[in-house]
Amino acid sequence: MKKSNKIISIIAFALFGVVILALVFKKKLVEYITKTSPQKTISELTTSLSQGNQDLKKELLELVQQKIETSTKQIVNQNGNNIILKGIGWKRTIAMQNIARGHVVRITENAGIDQCYTYDPLDIENYGLATGISLHSATAGQECFVQVEGTAEIPDWGLTPNQLMFIGSNGQLTAIAPTQGLSQSAGNSISTDELNINFSNPIILNDEDNA
Repeated sequence: MKKSNKIISIIAFALFGVVILALVFKKKLVEYITKTSPQKTISELTTSLSQGNQDLKKELLELVQQKIETSTKQIVNQNGNNIILKGIGWKRTIAMQNIARGHVVRITENAGIDQCYTYDPLDIENYGLATGISLHSATAGQECFVQVEGTAEIPDWGLTPNQLMFIGSNGQLTAIAPTQGLSQSAGNSISTDELNINFSNPIILNDEDNA
């Protein structure tokens, strides 16, 4: 019993010593940090921690999105073409006019049916109507799959990787910012076949009808 009590006393003393050392180290660290310019240093630390939290949240969200897309990736055959549907951010629509593959489109709902139209940023009436990326070509009346969020993947798309892609004439993606109509980016290309969809707020450059 005495031996047991002695061991307990040694452990308690050791823990007490660790606590004291931790407090001393903390005090010294605070003194060192605030020695020259406390307000600036504390502000920098706060900013750094806040930025770190934002970066961590962003990384976690990207990982979750990536996991969802990978685990729910589907390949369907449409008119002899393999179409890749990723995650849950895609829609099955009916093309109301001829739709080009890999272009930005707009979707409207009519009687519970999603209808797909071409999107032309030269027409400012299309302000805020960019909806997604057509994953294949379709003629009027055909089914058209559209990726509206997440990552659009189209085999042999031919994008330039690591580029901010803008919406050009008739919804075609381009790395060159528009000079008239609506200026809006559709997202960033992450490979020759993939685009992370992230529509920016459109900016009206000029109104051709009133020019």
